[in-house]
This record gives sequence, structure tokens and C-alpha cells, in this order.
Amino acid sequence: MDEGRLTFTCEQAAKWGISQKRFTRAIDQLIDRGFLDIAGHEPRNGEPGVRTVYALSNRWRAWGTPDFEPAERPKDQRGIGLRDPKRGWMKAKRRRQQEQDAADENDRETQGTD
Repeated sequence: MDEGRLTFTCEQAAKWGISQKRFTRAIDQLIDRGFLDIAGHEPRNGEPGVRTVYALSNRWRAWGTPDFEPAERPKDQRGIGLRDPKRGWMKAKRRRQQEQDAADENDRETQGTD
């Protein structure tokens, strides 16, 4: 911990047996209940992307009162993973299946002409 800033990566959590899904959910709950705030982002020591840096917060003291100031982690807008942000995950899945079917058909045609 450095000046109230915490560094604990998903990779470190995995070494402790904590899955990425569980780690993310725990961080979200700590932010939601006022124990952590996002302090910023910084490079990942030569690796691609950035890591999120968290800071301890005192917002938790007002938890459950009208004075509590809610906060949440911004949603990932990079459009990576299973979801195609323009089409939705089902349409993206269908499109990938159609592309695979076309590639398989092309392979069958190529093998048949040998």
C-alpha cells in the first residue's frame, strides 16, 4: 500500500486461488459499499493495457444513511470478449457459426477437387 493506494492484480489473486470473476465481484462490492475508490489507471510494467489503481475510502462510514455517496466502477467499453457491441452476443455467435460453416464448406470443396 502506497499513500492509501492498493495494488493487487488479478494475477496475484489467482495465485491465492481467487478466480477473475470472484475478484471482480469483490472489488465491485468494496466500491459499492464505500471501502474503495478508483484512484486511476497506470501502465502494466511493459505489458499491453493498463491496470486499475484503487484507493482506500471513508465513504463506508455513511453506508446506509442518506449521506452515503454511491460510486461504481465504469463498465468496460472496449467491446472485447464474447459480446459484439454492435450486434449483441447471439448475433455475434450466429455470425461466427456462419463463418465457420462457410470455411468448412470451402475445405470440403477443396478436398473434393484433389
